[in-house]
Parts: sequence; structure tokens; C-alpha cells
Amino acid sequence: MRFAQDVFRSALFDDASVPQDEDAIGDGADEGEVVGDEAEADTVLFFAAADNLFADLHEKTVHTDHEIKHIILQCDSVTVLDTGGIHALTRFVQHMLPHQQLYMCNIQFQPLRTIVKSGSLPEIQKITFTSDLTEALNKIREFEGIEVK
Repeated sequence: MRFAQDVFRSALFDDASVPQDEDAIGDGADEGEVVGDEAEADTVLFFAAADNLFADLHEKTVHTDHEIKHIILQCDSVTVLDTGGIHALTRFVQHMLPHQQLYMCNIQFQPLRTIVKSGSLPEIQKITFTSDLTEALNKIREFEGIEVK
């Protein structure tokens, strides 16, 4: 697993002040902005990489000084997701705090099909799938009662 930008990125929000555009993702951890690092996974998200990635993401979303409410996973370059990846995702969703919401955007066909066919219905229902980052941010703004620009 590599850590950089532009493959599998996560953004963590700690309150209702959501960045106005996707360029603000990863800029820092000022009050009300994105909290934490961006994480990247290889384009094939198999068991070992997925397990490590979701364990790291769990640490950043649960064991933190911030109250993380919204988690966005950008999956634009994740081309393959296997059953090990599904297991890691399912376990991550099961261990999210009750007030947390997971958004997955830019997900390609094969990983999406694998998620839907996995049979993890209770966990899938806790995920909001969006077509892109802008839609995910707009859904967060709508959820928090912030006017969408």
C-alpha cells in the first residue's frame, strides 16, 4: 500500500463546516476543515492492502481528538475489489461510531458490483454512494443544513 494522492483518498470532517469545493480536501486540519491525512491504496484493493487501509482509517476516525462525522472515500482508481477487500470494508462500517456517515464516490463498476453482490446488506445501507466528490460534499452540506452553493 502506498500513501500519496489521487487513487483512494479519504477526507474526514469533524463538524458542519464543510469545505466549499473539492480543492480544499487535504489542505489542513483547521477548525471545521478536513481532519487527517489523505490515504491511497493500490488500484487493486486486495485483502492485505484493504485490511491495512481500513485499520488505519479506523484509527483516524475513532481514536482522535476530533469528532469525525463524515468520511468520504474517493475510489476513482480502485479497479478491483476482492472478497478480502469487502470483508475489510464491512468490518470498517460495523465499527464506525453511530454518528458517522460513510460516502463512497467515483467508484468503478467492478468494485461497486462486488459490494452489491457481497450480501452485506446492513453495512451497504450505511454507505452513501455518490458519482463524484462534489455530490458527496453537497450531500454532507444538505445533511448538516448548510446552503449548497
